[in-house]
Amino acid sequence: MCGLTGFIGSGDEKVLQHMTGLLTHRGPDSSGYYIDDVNKIFIGHRRLEVIDVLNGSQPMLDEKKDICVVYNGEIYNHKKLRKELESFGHRFKTSHSDTEVILHGWKHWGKRILEKIDGMFSIAIYDKKQQTFFLARDRFGEKPLYYSKKRNTLAFSSEIKPLLEHPEYKQASFSSIALQKYFAHGFFPSPHTPFSEVYKLPPGHLLKVDLRDLSIELSHYWKFEICYDNDKDFKENDLIEELEALLFRSVSDRLESDVPLGLFLSGGIDSSSILACASLKSSEKKIKTFSIGFLDKSYDETKYAIQVAEHFQTDHKIKYCDINYQRNEIIDLLSNLDEPIGDPSIYPTYQLCKLAKEETTVVLSGDGGDELFAGYDPFKVLRYAEIYNRIVPNVLHAGIQKFTNLLPISDKNMSLDFILRRGFRSLKKSKSLWNPLWHAPFVENDIADLFNQDVKTEELFSEVLKTWEENKKLNIIDQTLLFYTRFYLPENILMKTDRSSMKLGLEVRSPFLSKDIADFAQKLPSHFKIRNGITKWILKKAMSKHLPNNILHRKKKGFGIPVSKWLRTLPMPNNKINEINTNMLNQKWLKHKSREIDERGALWCWLALSQTYQGKI
Repeated sequence: MCGLTGFIGSGDEKVLQHMTGLLTHRGPDSSGYYIDDVNKIFIGHRRLEVIDVLNGSQPMLDEKKDICVVYNGEIYNHKKLRKELESFGHRFKTSHSDTEVILHGWKHWGKRILEKIDGMFSIAIYDKKQQTFFLARDRFGEKPLYYSKKRNTLAFSSEIKPLLEHPEYKQASFSSIALQKYFAHGFFPSPHTPFSEVYKLPPGHLLKVDLRDLSIELSHYWKFEICYDNDKDFKENDLIEELEALLFRSVSDRLESDVPLGLFLSGGIDSSSILACASLKSSEKKIKTFSIGFLDKSYDETKYAIQVAEHFQTDHKIKYCDINYQRNEIIDLLSNLDEPIGDPSIYPTYQLCKLAKEETTVVLSGDGGDELFAGYDPFKVLRYAEIYNRIVPNVLHAGIQKFTNLLPISDKNMSLDFILRRGFRSLKKSKSLWNPLWHAPFVENDIADLFNQDVKTEELFSEVLKTWEENKKLNIIDQTLLFYTRFYLPENILMKTDRSSMKLGLEVRSPFLSKDIADFAQKLPSHFKIRNGITKWILKKAMSKHLPNNILHRKKKGFGIPVSKWLRTLPMPNNKINEINTNMLNQKWLKHKSREIDERGALWCWLALSQTYQGKI
């Protein structure tokens, strides 16, 4: 796991070293540089040593020094690809470096290597002979990659901060539309970032740069599609056995490490399934597992984690989050996010990573299970929402919504008042808006007030609406799956995991996001994912002989924190951003503090944005 950065065009070695140094937290073990003065190519790399510690240094060049590769991530099928390349006559210098597999794979297959890789990655490849430069990002966006082109320079990086330190970009300005989307989603949908001239390479995409004129060609090599055959005769037992085998294989592939390895364990079905597979595949006598707990029992899951840990006899560690003692640490974390995220669970995620880092360098997580197999609570109510929309008149709905807004505010996890307020604000609107409005920190009217201008729903949610329109023949469950796999997973869940872990130099691997499991999920009809109100139906069937029954069928809690309560104890941000009506936010903050309203989502977004750019605005 690493960090990469660099530029083509103006700048020098000193600029490159400074930019690379800003990524030391992502790769604390070593650094490397490549410079081509003739073509003005500058590439920097920071390394976290996990696979082939002695020989896997980057940047890595081929024998003729025609191709240079730097990358951040792990290629889990690198041994298989190595054997295939060796059969074609390729000779490797290292014993098991996955970077060298990318190098030889690019020479042999070109960009088709991206379709063959099972892994998480962001890659930069300089092809001197072809006078081209490539940037690529993995299928789901587990690893970040940013780029910016200005005048005669193109810069790239694993994080935004190094880009803003390049002389060409030090005057970068905020993007008003991107900030509006941030308050509408709670994250920045690709390719948007907070800055008008900085872009996120979307997941599953390849960026080709022609070095003769720095022209850019953006293309996708993969995207998650729902593509099952309605006429196919699906054999239920065969599918259950196939998923079981795929998950065991994926976990086995991700257990390879030359450094200590452990597992995140919440006690939910996803992390428990990963542990069940690992317990049969790992050579460790006692697997190390890690959990986060809360003093507020409505948020705490540790009793389930303890049960699963005891079931598999792991070496289990728990850390409890308490705002009374960790207020400054929250502020410090938000100040170092690089790109703000409106998900408060980034804090317990960071604490979980911090706990794991004390004993390991690599951990496995259950990220992706909810998105691929319909695990979130909204999947359960889609059918009832459709019935409500059909039979309840608009006038009655308006009255019901007004009543829900008068309910007493509770700080409990997924309290009834919170669920009703969130749920009813999206009903009676287009189905294409149900998912984003359920998660939205602010609704359209508040965003209009926040930016002192009219806003259009179609523009705020343009990426989501485009996906809906392109797949309008799908049923509501599959459309919802696309929202979670294409937007919520990469832009929220995986970004949260990457920032929390890489701040500490910890590598997190997600077995559910293997190439084969993703392909399996794409071709799986929705009634295998949710059936009779049971979410993740097929996963529960596949793991039924490996996990305790109460773990398989326990109610989903989610990795939430008592953010509504916490915000009343945190200082109000005092930053000013020209594009934003901060007075409106200050008023919201005071009303939230006095329990007149519950604006936890929007205020956390403001806190994260304000702290990330504290002193830089």
